[in-house]
Formats: sequence, structure tokens, C-alpha cells
Amino acid sequence: MEPTSTDTQLVIKDCTTNTLSKDAQREIKELSREWFQLYNEREFDKLMDFYTEDSFYMPTGEWETGRGKKAIMNLIRQDRELGTCKRFIQEMGSISGEDIVYTRGRIVVYSDDGTEKKSGKDVHILHKINGRDRKSVV
Repeated sequence: MEPTSTDTQLVIKDCTTNTLSKDAQREIKELSREWFQLYNEREFDKLMDFYTEDSFYMPTGEWETGRGKKAIMNLIRQDRELGTCKRFIQEMGSISGEDIVYTRGRIVVYSDDGTEKKSGKDVHILHKINGRDRKSVV
């Protein structure tokens, strides 16, 4: 899937949903939009609200990983220095009912002049904590 010329940071097109309810799909899309807005605006402290202390993060196209909010924030800051990010979601599904869900797709990072800096596969696993807040665990 190639980038579009829109300003949107999140592209969801021809997405399979693995029988998720419309409410769960809407919630996942909104969380994804919010994550990328905070990322592109460099709101790293607010972005950490998406993670638990035992969350795991691996930047697109990298082998270095981080576990915990401090390590994740450092990796996200480094990644953001490359440029803005656009995410293409191709699939959403459930792992355990709708308490644990995932998105799968592709991420592209662009420099300020629009040049593609890096791209790769993207997977987010979101777990509903205490039946309410979804947190990214991977």
C-alpha cells in the first residue's frame, strides 16, 4: 500500500476486522489516531499514557527494543527525530474476546521534505485494563 497525498497520519483502507464489534473498531481507530497525533506533535509524556510499565516496544526496521515507559520514550524520541510518521492499518482483530486486540499494518517515516526515511511492518497489541482503558503492550 503506497502513501497517499492526504495530511492524514492514519490510513485505514480495505481493512479486515476479524469479527470485532463496530464499537471496538471505532475505539481502536480513535486510539491509533490519537497515538500518531501525539507522536507527530512530540507530546512524548502524553504518549506514555498508552503504555504500561511492562510494555515492550520495537521501532520499525530496528532490532533494538525497549521495555518500560522510560526505555520506550527514549526509542520513540529517537524515531521521531527522523521525521513524521504515517500508519497504514490493514487488519484489526481480537486475541482474547475484545479485551486483547491487535492492529497490523505498515508504518512509513518521512523527513520534513517528504522523503521516505524508513518503513516497515507495524503491530500493536492493545489490552483492556480493568475493563476500561486500552494500553499498548507491544
